[in-house]
Amino acid sequence: NVVGNIVDFDSYLLRREVILMCKILKNLQGKSAKQLLEQYKISMDTLPIDLPKLLENIGISTYEQDFSEVEDEVGYEHGYILGAAISNDEKLGIFFKKGESLNKTMFIAAHELGHCCLHGDSLKIGHIEFKTSIGNEDDHEEEANKFARELLIPEDSLRKQYSKFIIPSLSALSKIYRVSTKVMVKRLDELNLSYFKDTAISEE
Repeated sequence: NVVGNIVDFDSYLLRREVILMCKILKNLQGKSAKQLLEQYKISMDTLPIDLPKLLENIGISTYEQDFSEVEDEVGYEHGYILGAAISNDEKLGIFFKKGESLNKTMFIAAHELGHCCLHGDSLKIGHIEFKTSIGNEDDHEEEANKFARELLIPEDSLRKQYSKFIIPSLSALSKIYRVSTKVMVKRLDELNLSYFKDTAISEE
């Protein structure tokens, strides 16, 4: 579970001379996950969903990041920040915590993209949207989580894959979409699709 914070971080950005990649936010406002996949020509039949290609096509730069310096700056414990979306003038960047699993990294990036589409008005110049590792979620965070699930596991695609199984299993579907079993369980439950729980539910 995660919760998001919006932090005014002008001074940090200026000291670090961070160069990010954004007029992009305007183009993302109000877009659904499905609309993004269609607009930027990302196949929903070739799996897993090519999120890096989608971000590249949109014009968003991505960065693997050690957040310890940022955490020290704002008084957070190390390991608290998992990801961030940062806007700066005409540029937009998505950062994700260094050393996370591929599944988790992709979900973090999709979650931050969700914030850009749903809550872009919060990402003003010099502001950072943090995705953090603490246990409660506010409405914005759950909205971004849902967006990420819809992006990584599109409904039409999932129903098509689901129909191929005699008994759809949690582990098999998770592997197809390269998401954690926790994310897949949430998506299946959202769509009222039953499944065989043949593995533990995990964030990895």
